[in-house]
Amino acid sequence: MEYSNTLLHNVSELIKDEADGGFRLMRLPSRVVSRLNPNGKNSALYTCGCEIRFNLHSERAVILLRRDRNGTDTMPYGIAEVWQGDFQGRYQLSPQVVGQDITAVTVRHMQPEKGARINGRLFDPDLYRVFVPYDWGTFIHGIEGEVSLPEKGQLPGETLLCYGSSITHGGGAAVPTGGFALKLASRLGMDLANLGLAGAAWMDDAMADYINTLKWSMAVLELGINITGWSIARFSERAEKFIKTIAEANPGKPIFCVSPFYSYFDYIKKEHMEGMRGALRLTVEKLNMPLLYYIDGSKCLDYPRGLSSDLLHPSDRGMTQISEELYSGISALLG
Repeated sequence: MEYSNTLLHNVSELIKDEADGGFRLMRLPSRVVSRLNPNGKNSALYTCGCEIRFNLHSERAVILLRRDRNGTDTMPYGIAEVWQGDFQGRYQLSPQVVGQDITAVTVRHMQPEKGARINGRLFDPDLYRVFVPYDWGTFIHGIEGEVSLPEKGQLPGETLLCYGSSITHGGGAAVPTGGFALKLASRLGMDLANLGLAGAAWMDDAMADYINTLKWSMAVLELGINITGWSIARFSERAEKFIKTIAEANPGKPIFCVSPFYSYFDYIKKEHMEGMRGALRLTVEKLNMPLLYYIDGSKCLDYPRGLSSDLLHPSDRGMTQISEELYSGISALLG
């Protein structure tokens, strides 16, 4: 959506904060959030995958952001990044810290180097991209500077949609661009729509319906890790309905169903995890729909050193491994 001559990517709605001012960036419309499971109502407020995109016509622009003050299980600050097209911004500009008070994220005009205009780029090097903190809610309070909306041809033509747990959301990555979903989208030559819901990928009907309203070219559905307490039968039933709803509404689009990645659950409940992976594979086989594929997530992150210290979320190294393994798997399946 548009805001003050910028494009708010992966943002579907702005909610005004009557108490403290500014607008909450919402990835999902309120009407969808209200129909999600209890965990989803909270994690839908996280701004993973959200960017502020614009062309800069003055020496600098200032983006006024604020981190959500509500909640007790979050750090009082988050990390924003400034990119120029496909290029991470110079170290003087990126990353920048966003606090719970209004914080100025500064973007300075930089003339793209000649080498930036190489063939095969995804984003135009004149396009500035501010990645807001991914791990909590974010409010925007205004934009200073002369900016304009992205123009036709400055953005990739296709979009990868990713749905899943906090791992898809980016949990464990040091910076917003560190998650596997963005890395995978880049490898595939696509933009990214990130619908990861930390602790809440319960395959809600509302989420399937919403996914079917969006424009995307390929989807990766990471399923299972948030519902290890469910029985295999319940998981299979819910997965079948969720996958079928999306696949039937999007003929001709490749959809990859990814079972849980390797984690400490493989130690404490190994049989159950193997059962979930097998159930998802059988579900995909049972549906037997064109361009619907299964990928074994345990093969994408199969050693402890790819995990962070909670033994659940991937480290930066693990996120890279997941993205590369998924890219290889997708490439092989699509030939």
